[in-house]
Amino acid sequence: MIEESLRISIDTLKHRKTSSILTILGIVIGISSIIGLLSIGIGLEQSISEQLEGMGSDKIMIMPGSGSGLDMSAFTAETLTDEDVKTVEGISGIKMAAGMLFKTLPVKYKDEVVSTYVSGGDYEAYNKMFLEMKLFEIEEGRTINKGENGVAAIGYRIVNDVFEKDVSIGDTIYIKDKKFKVLG
Repeated sequence: MIEESLRISIDTLKHRKTSSILTILGIVIGISSIIGLLSIGIGLEQSISEQLEGMGSDKIMIMPGSGSGLDMSAFTAETLTDEDVKTVEGISGIKMAAGMLFKTLPVKYKDEVVSTYVSGGDYEAYNKMFLEMKLFEIEEGRTINKGENGVAAIGYRIVNDVFEKDVSIGDTIYIKDKKFKVLG
């Protein structure tokens, strides 16, 4: 019985070549599409996981605002205080909290002034936010040390793209008319 079924199948394949080839081609394309989509999905999942782990998937950032969708007041109003940081630190399960200021400010280098995104805080906040969470890596120069004032670590875009002349280690920039020496 199995031999007869096999013989009938082979005869059918021989007599209906076009139909058989199209059916086999459809099956191959369908399976390939499913495998491709699964591969893309798994790759995206791994990429997102790696990015979250780089920052720390167990960390959150709290910014001032209304909490209803995208609220740009977080970039214009300074409504969180040192007391708020202490309150967050006191919550059970919180291992660290740091107060930082994120704002668009005028930055001057040589004779050029541009408004750009600036973040700042004390050494402990800097250490917690940037070094422990590994948000950024120092490509050139060094990190800020405890007790240093009037120093800055700047991003790649500021170094290469924002000003006509590239900013280098040791150069002086002015952020909102305050002088800062570039360390990294």
